[in-house]
Order: sequence, then structure tokens, then C-alpha cells
Amino acid sequence: MSRLRAFRGIAASPLLFPALQITFSRINSVLEAYRRIGLVQNLVIAGETGVGKSTLAAALLRAHPLQRTQECDVRPIVYASVPPSGTIGAIASAILEGLGDPSPFNGTTAGKAYRIKVLMRGCRVQMLLLDEAQHLYDRGKYQSRFLAGDWVKALADALGIPVVLFGLPRLAELLGVNDQLRRRFTEVMQMGPPPSDGVEGWEACFRLFSGFAEAAGVDLDFAGGAWSEWAERLWYASMGRVGYLHELMLGVLVTRQEPGSLVITLDDLAKAFLSRVWSASPARLNPFSAEFDFRKLDRPGEPFGPEVGKGGSHRREAA
Repeated sequence: MSRLRAFRGIAASPLLFPALQITFSRINSVLEAYRRIGLVQNLVIAGETGVGKSTLAAALLRAHPLQRTQECDVRPIVYASVPPSGTIGAIASAILEGLGDPSPFNGTTAGKAYRIKVLMRGCRVQMLLLDEAQHLYDRGKYQSRFLAGDWVKALADALGIPVVLFGLPRLAELLGVNDQLRRRFTEVMQMGPPPSDGVEGWEACFRLFSGFAEAAGVDLDFAGGAWSEWAERLWYASMGRVGYLHELMLGVLVTRQEPGSLVITLDDLAKAFLSRVWSASPARLNPFSAEFDFRKLDRPGEPFGPEVGKGGSHRREAA
């Protein structure tokens, strides 16, 4: 339990990952500009599953926590996740939940929008984070996409505070559908593209994973291969994405809970890959198996294939 606790503590901090530091700092600078001079800047943060978008949002909430006063609950930042349905009413309910509304699902869409505005002012909200915003684009056909995007644009205008949309890369396609939304979200940050397939990318994965191991107080057993082999296998298992490296280490720590010192092996990681990333993986496609083909797992039905981020029973969504 102590190993898990230490690992969870370090894994939750975006400041440990250079790719997240830049985005974290940019969002904080937007918030500071609003606080100082009332400047409203809206952002779109796009990235594949597992690059750390949800981790970043959670860290922002911790950095600017809820403050309870005699007058009200002050919420500097409000977080909401856009439901898969992507309907305007569902989005409004999600925002009301983030605001602490006791009955977020009650009322008409217009009534919910009014309550959002009142609560935002009452709670002195300075920034709104909308996660999984690609669901705005996934919703229905052109007209539905336009209406959902237009509602978000109108809400951003009415609130007069910075709004940050987090989502998968196809979120950028929503901006192409709605010109007014595109003009309000002029800055699109591509977050954490996977390192290239090569020594530089492999080393980056190994440094991050070994940092996880050090934080958790475990050692890596190189008897089954040099660190460079570990690095290459880790890259194929994660495509350089923080979330998948996190899942691999978590899988090992959950399975190996014996007391005392812990040394993890490639076999431990092979089991963690099956339990946390791709349960249907054959040995030749398990990056930590002796039979691995050493190729990208980016074909249809594989963890990093074209359907990644849209769900599927064969893999987990890494945060």
C-alpha cells in the first residue's frame, strides 16, 4: 500500500512531465491574465488518449481548490465532462454538477442555462474546463454539431470567463463546423504527441517509467535484457503516452503487493499489459513477451489503432 500511495502521489503531478508543464503553465497564465486585467482567452487542448489531459485538469483543480466562506462556496475553476450523448441539456447538467447544484438534471435547457449563469457569478468562477469535448462533434449530423457548438459559444460569451476545451484530436473538426466557435477558440494546443519511433523516443519512455519506479520504491530487473531493450518495449507498449506507462506501473503494483523490496521483471510487465492495456493481446503482440514482433500496435482493433479513444472492450482508456 505504501508503494501504491507513493506512486499515485507522483503520477498525479503534471509538473513532472515536460509535455504537461507547458500546457499547465499556459492555462495558468490565461487564468492570471483574467484575474489581473479581465482578459478572456479561450483554449482548445487536443491530444490522443493517454497523453494526460484528464490528469492536467485534475491538477488545475487541486492548484485552485474550492474555498468555503460564510457567504458561498468560491470555485475558482469549475470542471465538467461532456457526456457521450453530447446533447445541450446533458452538457448543461454536467456543468451544474460541477457547480454543486443539488438538482442538476431538473428543469428545461433554458432553465439550466440560467442557473449556470447565476451560480457562476455566485461562486465567483474564473475559468470553466470542459473535458471530453470531442463529444460535441460526435453528436449527430452537421446541424446537431452546429447547435451544440453554438450553445457552447453562447455560454462562453454570456459567462465572460476563460473556457478551456479538452478533447481528442477530432475536437478540432468541430471548429471547422462552427465559424463563430472557431473565432472564440483561436488557440489550439496539441498536447503530448507521442515521441518518434527511435532511440530518442525510447529513452524518453524509459526515463519516465524509471521515474515512476523510483517514486514507488521498486527496482527494475535487467537480467532479462539491457535497459535499451526495456526502453524499446516500453515505447511499443505506450507509444510514448503518459497514461499507458502509468497503467503499466499501476498494474504491477496492484499485482505484486508482497512486503519488503520489490524487483519487477519483463514478465511482470507482460502481465500488466494484459490486465491494464490489452486483455486480448496474443504473445506476439505483447511488447514484453519474448515472442513480440517489435512493431507498432496501431492496426484496427489494437490499442493504438484508428478507433483509439472511441471505447472498446479490448482495451482500457488511459487518462
